[in-house]
Amino acid sequence: VLDLNMPDIGGVEVVEFVRAQDKLKELPILIVTTRGDEASRTRVLAAGASRFMTKPFTPDAILGEVLGLLRRSGAGA
Repeated sequence: VLDLNMPDIGGVEVVEFVRAQDKLKELPILIVTTRGDEASRTRVLAAGASRFMTKPFTPDAILGEVLGLLRRSGAGA
């Protein structure tokens, strides 16, 4: 789970770095952000994020997203 806006390095840059690593290519990545615009969503997903979620959200909503990603990756089975 990454925030799109972080100090020193942005979420998109982290996603690109992770996707460039052979051992981490399949790691599920959920980006959370206050930026709900379509350009941000498109940029994040094009970089390789698995899901994009805007703030505010409920604990149940983020838990559902994380569990869904883990199930799809086989890690939550």
